[in-house]
Amino acid sequence: MQIRFALVAALLAFGGAVSAQDATKVYTLDSCPVSGDKLGDDAVVKEISGREVRFCGEECAKDFAESAADWFEEIDARMAAAQRRYYTLKTCPVSGEPLDADSAEEAMIGNRLVLLCCGKCKGGVAAKQADILKKLDAAAVEAQAKAYPLKTCPVSGGELGKMGEPYQTVLAGRVVKLCCKDCLPKLLKNPGKFLATIDAAWKKAGFPGAMKGDDDDHDDMGDDDDMGDDDMGDDDDDDDRGGDDDRDDD
Repeated sequence: MQIRFALVAALLAFGGAVSAQDATKVYTLDSCPVSGDKLGDDAVVKEISGREVRFCGEECAKDFAESAADWFEEIDARMAAAQRRYYTLKTCPVSGEPLDADSAEEAMIGNRLVLLCCGKCKGGVAAKQADILKKLDAAAVEAQAKAYPLKTCPVSGGELGKMGEPYQTVLAGRVVKLCCKDCLPKLLKNPGKFLATIDAAWKKAGFPGAMKGDDDDHDDMGDDDDMGDDDMGDDDDDDDRGGDDDRDDD
């Protein structure tokens, strides 16, 4: 557990903000990469090859470590498929050339998808990470902020705007609006859970991204049964209501 709390503390060290670079370090899938089980607040958090990975138990962490490269390839594919629905940057962030949805090359900066015009540009990603992330975040905010599908904080369930201007950040290609900065630690404690709530809301509203993915390529969206009851609440409630039903006290 020490790694999780150390990461959260580091991310919150400067005025409670999450930098674009720090946000790429967070494991944003809502399930264990080995077992496929949903992750809770008690997930086992490990740093492997410089990346955070969350597991349902220690045994899965051991299995992962034995063939980490293969598992990371699978994780990256799932994250990329999820984020294509939100990807709106229409030019290669390395060359500046226009992107074609069918031929664009995928690269990852931690948990963040980057689409490139060609394979040659992959070599230029590392040197331009800060600039690329700035462009990706700006494109995400432009496409998602005004049309954001939730009216409530995905963490607390509180009405957005009731406590003043919502706190806004970008995590794994998604704009996330919180009722206040105090909800940020809980978001980072179990990000996959809350991103699934946002994904479900966008699925109903229509995804903003120009580079579409395949719903079957990852389990973060799942089918309607998988994401509906736990993450979106009762069908009789407002579709826009997100929130953490547990609302555990600190």
